[in-house]
Amino acid sequence: MIGEGQTLVVNLSPKLDATATKQLSQELNMISQEIETLTIKDKPLQTFQKNSIQQFRDLSNTLKPIAEALTTAEQAPITPEGKQQLLDAEKTIAEAGEKAKQTAAKNEALFKELVKYCPQKKP
Repeated sequence: MIGEGQTLVVNLSPKLDATATKQLSQELNMISQEIETLTIKDKPLQTFQKNSIQQFRDLSNTLKPIAEALTTAEQAPITPEGKQQLLDAEKTIAEAGEKAKQTAAKNEALFKELVKYCPQKKP
């Protein structure tokens, strides 16, 4: 499940539309919920579990305002007010995008630690 979430994070596209961004946010939130339901006895893996849940939720929550801003931008009228809406949406997207980028980098580092801790078995 962490690998599935990591794949979503790695494949984040800066050209997503509002619908795709909202869907990605929901998928990351669902993955965090699935990870939370796991019963893990290994203490280091419990730490990975806790950190992964938090990072996927953080990223999901960061994507929500991006989706909302994209929706606003897509629906903004061609008026001076619409131009201001676009500027506000652009600012929100830039700020939230930077936060998402930082969270994704932390997630990638955590995933690399997890892979080191749990190397794949060779067939």
